[in-house]
Amino acid sequence: MTRILLGVLLFAAIGGAHAARTMEYVEGAYELTLADVQFPTTTNSAITFKACELCPPISLTVNAATEYRLGGQPLPLPELNATVAAWRSGGAQDSTAVAVFYDLGSKRVTRVVVVPPSSTP
Repeated sequence: MTRILLGVLLFAAIGGAHAARTMEYVEGAYELTLADVQFPTTTNSAITFKACELCPPISLTVNAATEYRLGGQPLPLPELNATVAAWRSGGAQDSTAVAVFYDLGSKRVTRVVVVPPSSTP
């Protein structure tokens, strides 16, 4: 009987500690296709995209600290833009995913991840 009471008290104490935790979101993200995104041309400009077909365009600032990734590999912005231009001319606009991550407070883009189209090795 004492073990049961001790177990119930322990469970209540652990459950109460869990209830006090809260999560605070500090980063937001948009999942897009390549067709919906205009990439920045310089490190201190903006990335512009449409989050949905009927949505107005959204522009978020980028700076020198913004990371650009092709899949899991970091890539300088000029090389990313050249790769994206080649994919667009090859018709891979709808099969290429782009994730834009940004700081909720400043609305500054922290990283842009481009997932290559499935036909690209």
